[in-house]
Order: sequence, then structure tokens, then C-alpha cells
Amino acid sequence: MTTLFRAPTIGEPRATGPKNGGVSSYESDVVRPVTTIRGADFAPGKQLEFRMRSTSTRWINWRESKLLVRYKVAFGPDPIVNDDAAQSQINGTVRAANDLGPACNRRTMPQNVRMTACPNSVLFRDGVRVVQNGVTVYNQPHYYEEAMANLYTKFDDSADSSGSNALTTRRKDMKAVGDAAIEGADDRIAYLGISTVSELQNPKQSILRMSHSNTSAGGRPFEVAEPLWPSCFSHGYFQGPSDFQIFMTISQTWLEDLFHSQSMPSYKVEADGALTLFDRDTYDAHGNVANTFTGLKAYSNVVQGIPAAGNNFAPGTVYVDIEDVELLVNYASPAGGQGIVPASQSLKFSELQVATRPLRSSVIAEEVVVPVGTRAVYITSRQNVHHILADAEELSRAQGGADEVGLITQEAGGDKAGDADTMPQPITSLQCSIGGVHAPSQMYSDLDTTSGKMARPYADALSVVGKPNGLRGCTWSYEHYCGRTSANGVVYDTAANGVD
Repeated sequence: MTTLFRAPTIGEPRATGPKNGGVSSYESDVVRPVTTIRGADFAPGKQLEFRMRSTSTRWINWRESKLLVRYKVAFGPDPIVNDDAAQSQINGTVRAANDLGPACNRRTMPQNVRMTACPNSVLFRDGVRVVQNGVTVYNQPHYYEEAMANLYTKFDDSADSSGSNALTTRRKDMKAVGDAAIEGADDRIAYLGISTVSELQNPKQSILRMSHSNTSAGGRPFEVAEPLWPSCFSHGYFQGPSDFQIFMTISQTWLEDLFHSQSMPSYKVEADGALTLFDRDTYDAHGNVANTFTGLKAYSNVVQGIPAAGNNFAPGTVYVDIEDVELLVNYASPAGGQGIVPASQSLKFSELQVATRPLRSSVIAEEVVVPVGTRAVYITSRQNVHHILADAEELSRAQGGADEVGLITQEAGGDKAGDADTMPQPITSLQCSIGGVHAPSQMYSDLDTTSGKMARPYADALSVVGKPNGLRGCTWSYEHYCGRTSANGVVYDTAANGVD
């Protein structure tokens, strides 16, 4: 008796399936922009264009393609003036007045400065456009916000290893790793107080430390290779024969957004083993008036270009240079060498639309046109500032009560951060309507992140985030979701008016 359902015999293609997923090889091409823009020419508003082509024998694999940027970073002296050389060296080079000094080396570089998550995307925050065969398939004027939305909903601390060079982590901790170096007779360096486990260090800070030497001032070039975030690339398919162009516009605020620094409490161990606050002599920003500062003072300026070696570096200043930008385009070749012609170039992907609205009233009623297939809406609240003291990678710090305007005002000698005049107004009730559907069906009300009254939106977030794209639910802790814990022990000044 014959049957249509017959098990494959040994050696039949059906028995083994295509080897290696039908791919004979993977390779990566370095694609340089049509016009090279680097160094002092890397200016806001300029546009980089990349051109690449996939053929019937080399399909583009966007998931494995990267945007590579080569940076060079140097740090000016400690923003605090202190006559005690041992204390001054803890966070910058020694100097006796508020003047220019030498660049920091690895042992004297600041312990309270880190890069922003996905820094390559920061450079092109003002827009990325993708053209396929002469047709624009993606145009995002808020590219960094899209990158952060992806990071916020799809990544957790596990990215510290797999994405450590891409800096795809939202970790906030900045540790005083303190490279106490001892130079031996054979010129080898022994380090004290350095953890050997990489996960214990924030990649956004450790990459800056790696680029510095213990024996010479100033930084050395380092590279960050970051995933491409356009939603038209967020699929698991290789794309067949096509011509592609990617246009990237340099952000107006990339200098202010590329780094983050904050003043932090610091401690010292006394001779008897006691742990005490580290009090330091400092200066008033408007006249070198002596006073006392506890801990590490934030670096508050970022400058493009690196001065010549010597006493040419301003205190409390980060210097950065963009040395190169290129695409690492990954290709997959089909097995058999025959080549394949796709039946269709149509690929489905989940598009992300970003809309920003200024809040000018305590009652908000905004209308945003969204596609019919909208499956999730993320609402964030932040203050409209760009500064090294403001954390650019966070989309909703204002909802958590973070006064970034106040931090900048305080650094300039104005009111303390946390003052009632600069504190953001968080959202206390919320409901969205799409068509005739309301979400949630019963409005969120009496919300308060400062006291932890966010249980309903938190429960809904845990069940939604990551799942629209078939991913697992997120791993936020409740205090992380509410934004009420500082990884570095930072609190508002008790002299601030209007804050508990």
C-alpha cells in the first residue's frame, strides 16, 4: 500500500535540510561616506551619505550591520582647586588656581563622567533617512529617541556583555575605580583596587578609561560599533538585490548630549580605618571665593577639538574629536553559488513614530495622528534641555522628578537644583484614546512617582514592553520604573526650596 506521507530516506535533502541555514558565507564590507566629514568639519546640520548594494549572490544582513565611529576624548583638570596634591589628584590633574592645566591621564581622569548610551546615534539625532531603489522607505527626524525607545523596551543588563562596545546599556553607576598604579623596574604596571569582572564596571565609563594611558596625558582614539536602529532594518531577513542610500544629519546638540557628568558624594578611609566624607576646598564659579565641596564635582563643559599637549586644558571640561565615521555592512551569500531572486521586496516591520509636544498647561489634551495598526503607545516626560549635566539617554526623567534645568542653573551660580521654580511637573492622571477605544479603560489617576503610587501603569508596562516584537517582558524593578533611586547616591541640596 502506498501513501503520500512517506518519511525521507537517508541522503535526501528533506532529511538534512539546508546546511548553515542555506548560507555559504558571511562577510562584512567597510562602507565610507560619499564625502568624509571629520574633525573640525564635523559640524551640526551637515549630512553624511552612505551607498551600498546587495546582489543575487550577496544579500545585506542589516541585523549584523553596524555604524562605527572613531572618537578621541581628553579631560581638562579637576574643576576643584585644592592645595593638597594627593586630594586634587583623585579626580583630575593638580593645579593651584582656576586656570588652564595639562590633560588628565588614566590615573587622574574624572571618575564621574561617562558616555551616553548609544553615542553614535546621538551624533545623528536630527534625522536619518533610508532610500531603497530610489524610494524613501524610512525617514525619522527623531533618530536618537527611536534608538532609546528600542533600548528601553528590548534591552536589559545582559547587554553589558554582548553590547558592551556598542554601549547599549542604560546603567547609571559611575565607580571610583581608582587606578593606583605601581610601576615596577620592568615597566610593567600593577593595578590596585581594580575589579577583574567586567560586568562590575559601567561600559560607558570603562571605554573612556581604556582610551587613556597611565603614563601620558590625554586620550587615545577608540571605536564604538553600534547597531543600526531604523525600524525598516528591524526584521530578521536578508535583503536581496537592491541599491541603498542612508542619509544621516549631524545633530545640533551632539556635543551637549554625548556625555553625562554629575557631582557625587565621595568618601575617604582614614588612617584608623574610619570612613568619612571627602571634604575639599573649592572655588566659587564667579570669583574664586574659597568654600568647601564634598565629593567629586561635575565636569560641566564639552568642547569640540583637542588642544595641543601642555597647559592648554580648561578645568572641568571634556574635549572630544570625531576622527572617522563608517558603516560595517554585513552580507550573507546563499549556499550553492546559484544566487536567488526574491519574489518580492516587501518586508513587514514595526514602525516607530515619535511625536513631541511642549507642555504649557497642567491640563494636557493633545491629538496625534497614528497609523491604523498602532499596537502600543509610550508616553514620556522630560525637560527641554541639552547639557552634559542632563542625561540625554533618559526619555522620562521629568516624570520621576529629576530637575535637570535646576542642575544647570545651580552650576551657573543660580538656584539650587530641586527649587520650586525649576522642578518639572509630573503627570498625575492619564488616558489615551485611539479611534473609539480607550486605554486604559479606567483612567490612571492619582499617580505619584515620588511616593511610589504607580502600580497600575507599572503592571501594564511589564505585560506590554518588548512583547509587540515577540520578545520577552522587561525586567525593570519598581524603583527603576519610578526613577527614584540614584546609582551614585546623588540627592538634591537641602537648601533647595520646594523639595522634601
